[in-house]
Amino acid sequence: MPHANILLLGIDGARHGYWVTAASDVDSSSLVFELTRDLSPLFTRAARNETLIVIDVPIGILSGSAAGAGRVCDREARRAVGPRRQSSVFTPPSRGAFGAATRVEASERNSNACGLGVGCQPWGILRRIEAVDAMMSPVLEANVREGHPEVSFALLKGSFLEWSKKSAEGRRERLELLREHGSRIDVDAERLRLGRGNVAGDDIIDAAAMLVTARRIVTGAVTRLGGAIRDSRGVLMQIWA
Repeated sequence: MPHANILLLGIDGARHGYWVTAASDVDSSSLVFELTRDLSPLFTRAARNETLIVIDVPIGILSGSAAGAGRVCDREARRAVGPRRQSSVFTPPSRGAFGAATRVEASERNSNACGLGVGCQPWGILRRIEAVDAMMSPVLEANVREGHPEVSFALLKGSFLEWSKKSAEGRRERLELLREHGSRIDVDAERLRLGRGNVAGDDIIDAAAMLVTARRIVTGAVTRLGGAIRDSRGVLMQIWA
């Protein structure tokens, strides 16, 4: 388990190739949001045990025909979020789809590899999946973990979320859960500071959820989905929430 003095980072994708990071110490004495396009310096710090990262992107990618059945952690995540939110947990493309220039090409490659096409959601973050996969290794998995905001929110609430995160009701529901667990956020002020065109409100909220998950990893109050299954490169396929 990472030590108590480590910097905690929750990361979610934002617009125009940005990632939004939410950073704090374990005691939540500060909460700072920033934008970056390059995660490599943060992953380098994780390799030096200086930071614990929880990121909303698939880590551990199936290759070949095994990808058709999907990852166990994703199946468990769909059960955790309930029937209304299951669409938020998609099956990641196989590595056979990596490098595709269009969604049509990605679907063709993925279909040839595992019999599945590539939907809008996975296509929209395929470059992000590729970037993280290129940096990820078994050495990093103690300090770089996959998270999923909707799973974390459902577990924090203790029941399925009632509202979509895109709705005003859903935003209030999630912000209240964050407040209950030590993260008070002025979403509009953060968007203004970072650039409203660069980041959506739910990106900030989701990064904060990943930060709460990182904090709970350190304190031990966390759930791990997916068991100890590894991909062909030896990387664990787990979702932490």
